[in-house]
Amino acid sequence: MNTEGGEGQVFGFLRPDATSQEARQQAPRRVSFFDGDVVAAAPRGYCVAPDSVERGREGGFAILAKCENLTGQPGPPVDAVVMTVSVLPARAEVTQPRAATLGRSMSPVRVLDEFDRDGLAVVHLASGGHEVLPEGDPRYWRGAMVVNGHLTGLAVYAPEGSDAAGDKGRRLILSLGRHLRNASPDRPPAQTDRAAAGTEERPEDETRRRRPAGLGGLLRGLFGGEG
Repeated sequence: MNTEGGEGQVFGFLRPDATSQEARQQAPRRVSFFDGDVVAAAPRGYCVAPDSVERGREGGFAILAKCENLTGQPGPPVDAVVMTVSVLPARAEVTQPRAATLGRSMSPVRVLDEFDRDGLAVVHLASGGHEVLPEGDPRYWRGAMVVNGHLTGLAVYAPEGSDAAGDKGRRLILSLGRHLRNASPDRPPAQTDRAAAGTEERPEDETRRRRPAGLGGLLRGLFGGEG
């Protein structure tokens, strides 16, 4: 999935003056993808950067940042991190990945920690964060979950030396996953399967035909545009 447009703006969302005037007036707390199958809801103190939202047949992408930085208005005292949400099209056969699988898909990057909790696979990576977030900490957090058949990736990037690049980031990514899960509808499996099958059967969808098979390939496709 191509997320280059969003990534180019990642560092800017750490600064209060980074977004357009129109975006600063909006900064919603949630954004939906694939006809509402997946709803990315921001934890307290964070908002969706409207300029970052991408939706398409290949997938969806959004950046979440501190509301105060996006709106210019005072808000709750939260860490100035950048969170990303990436969503792939639904697949009938997709299953919830395990943290160990997610960690292997990140090779050769060293995994500092990995765990599965509340339907979310999470890994803490030793390097790569500064490639997405200039002047950011090399350490960052990634997570993967399945929501209504959509493999969904989460990430938390923090400034160099921030506690959010360490243990505090663990709480942030779990909070992001919990908010996303609670905000998204609970689609019946049959409905999800039909939607996924309909997507798979479109012969013009070259991206889906090129996507690597298997969960490992899906995970690489999910995060391939971010770092």
